[in-house]
Amino acid sequence: MNETIPLIIAGGGGGIGVGPFQKDPSVLYSDIDFTINGTNGNMSISGAGAGGGWSGETYSPLAGMSLLSGSIGGTGCPGPNGRHHAAGGFGGGGGACRGGGGGGGYKGGNGGSPLGSNGQDGSSYINRASTVYVFEPNLHSGDGEVEIYEYFPCACEEYCIVEDSVNRTYTCKCQNGKTLMPDEHTCSAAVSLTPQKENESNKQLILVLGSLASVIVIIISCCVYCVVRRRLHPVMLENCAVSKTTPNHLNRIVMQINESYTALSFSNPDMEINQIPREQIKCIRHIGRGAFGEVFQGIILPNNREQLPPKVAIKTLPAIYTEELEIDFVMEAVIMR
Repeated sequence: MNETIPLIIAGGGGGIGVGPFQKDPSVLYSDIDFTINGTNGNMSISGAGAGGGWSGETYSPLAGMSLLSGSIGGTGCPGPNGRHHAAGGFGGGGGACRGGGGGGGYKGGNGGSPLGSNGQDGSSYINRASTVYVFEPNLHSGDGEVEIYEYFPCACEEYCIVEDSVNRTYTCKCQNGKTLMPDEHTCSAAVSLTPQKENESNKQLILVLGSLASVIVIIISCCVYCVVRRRLHPVMLENCAVSKTTPNHLNRIVMQINESYTALSFSNPDMEINQIPREQIKCIRHIGRGAFGEVFQGIILPNNREQLPPKVAIKTLPAIYTEELEIDFVMEAVIMR
């Protein structure tokens, strides 16, 4: 005589009663209990129907039948106005009264009490001796389904995906970056870098990142330099402004008595200072600071455009200066003349 062995049974939920109740979150995270027996649930007098289990006899029309007996749900209790309460669902659920019916499963759930309590959930089951399984509770909420395929020999090296269990057709799959070979059964070796190639790849990556960082630093430095130079250029030109002192005033300064230059003959016309119009002087860049003020590099624009402009050093006085400083500045120009 062949014995029927259960492989996988999903327990059904208990029905909701008409009375006040509180949810029990622990039932959502409970693991499978492999120590229980696959029997029907219990029900009290005037209570709701119990859920059907794997095997067992049913003595009330309210109770759900066991799986071996057909797993038919129980009928509901007569209600007001000739209407009945809800019947038990497919899988051996107990019929409802004031309390909720018990859920079907490997071990049927107990029916709700006459006071209107909820029915107990049915228990799930997995045959550990005949099934490879991974059980993770509360992965999904709501209704679901389970597909069960008959096992048959599969020539796949790694994964075997069943397409048709009747005709025994399947497709092989590979993992970890491997590809399926032309024979459609074996998998290619996973591509892995040797330590030497991996080090070379790391060096190339570091070189590329370093070069990119250097280029970015150079670009930022150039941008900062251009911005600073553009801001300082008007200030330099302003500091480079030539004194508007008239030639006669300069000559009078030269002719003033200065003990340091008594040996010079200021009556000599060659000792006069040549005046260059401001329009012919162009400051190029700031050089530094001299004894009297800022010093710039510049050029003198010739009257003849065909001539090359000579480069000169332009010395300036500060915006606020004393008469003595002005005399010393002019005398230095006379000596350099």
